[in-house]
Amino acid sequence: MIGGKFIGKIGTNDKFFAISPRFVDQMTVFCEEARSQCNTLQTMAKKMETSYQELAKYFVFEAQKYSLEELMTDLKTFKTQFQVGAI
Repeated sequence: MIGGKFIGKIGTNDKFFAISPRFVDQMTVFCEEARSQCNTLQTMAKKMETSYQELAKYFVFEAQKYSLEELMTDLKTFKTQFQVGAI
């Protein structure tokens, strides 16, 4: 992960940022927030992948061959056609 490597180096390379100590302070705060948000997104992505695998098992399809976007499109189409038919 390129961003993670860069974020990790910010705090350890003080010579590079010796010109402006304020920059280091601001980037430290930014990096902490970025790490937190990155961890949150990684957790959400893992949870979404797990949920998708469970849906694949429930609806009996191969998750590798049937993308999440295709599934959502098909579910939306089904819902719309069902609502039209129910009226």
